[in-house]
Amino acid sequence: MSSPTNPVSRQSFLTQAKPGQPWFFWLGSVEPHRDYEAGTGARLGGKKPSDIDRVPAYWPDNDTIRGDMLDYAFEVEHFDRHVGRALAMLEKTGQLENTIVVVTSDNGMPFPRVKGSAYENANHLPLAIRWPKGIKNPGRKVTDYVSFVDFAPTFLEAAGLPLPKDQPTDGVSLMKQLKTGAALNRNAIYWHFPCYIGKGEPMSLLRAGDYKLIQKFAGPTFELYNVKKDPSEEHDLAKAEPAKVEELKKLLLAWQKDTGAFLADKKNEAYDPNAK
Repeated sequence: MSSPTNPVSRQSFLTQAKPGQPWFFWLGSVEPHRDYEAGTGARLGGKKPSDIDRVPAYWPDNDTIRGDMLDYAFEVEHFDRHVGRALAMLEKTGQLENTIVVVTSDNGMPFPRVKGSAYENANHLPLAIRWPKGIKNPGRKVTDYVSFVDFAPTFLEAAGLPLPKDQPTDGVSLMKQLKTGAALNRNAIYWHFPCYIGKGEPMSLLRAGDYKLIQKFAGPTFELYNVKKDPSEEHDLAKAEPAKVEELKKLLLAWQKDTGAFLADKKNEAYDPNAK
């Protein structure tokens, strides 16, 4: 385990920030990336396999898997403690009430069928935003679709700055939602990975309502899931619901065209699946 962004550097940064001057600080962490020591969740965290309330259906449910999940949880808790220390530091310097604090993860767990994949636990990520002076009715659980591309427009609006004219912006500002609780009214949200990431493969996907459509370029194939009814995405509905596939396919292809997305629709002759 390690210490994300030395506490001394955080304190130095805050003391150097001029009063009234907007600032940005990114608090990064090695946790919970692998490798981490097996058994730490039980040995150091006091956890036990029965603490896991659900093992995803695509993994075997046994003590080995549950132990690995406990180790992961222990790593996340270690990072949470550093977030708590950062909040205490903000409070001590009188900046906690007017600081937007965003806590999230850049990808899913470092587990099979998660990180680098197109499935739910890879792209449905934790997100908590704290801003006492700006958020109406704190403690709300928001179910709207939100993407990382929304952060830049949100931070710029909060700082009173315009969007850059020379750079396309795919996201939308969340300020209205934060201040008033208004819904975003997004009909869909998109992901695009035209490359091989870890154990993943080139793909493009969207989530609209309860459904997710995944386009796998290597096939090429389309997979359809009802994520609400089938959160582990075990049952591909593409053949059973062709009309829904076509409906969402039109949205996805239109989005790819509108954004000029690079399409991995040609075989890469230099690709070596055994390369390290």
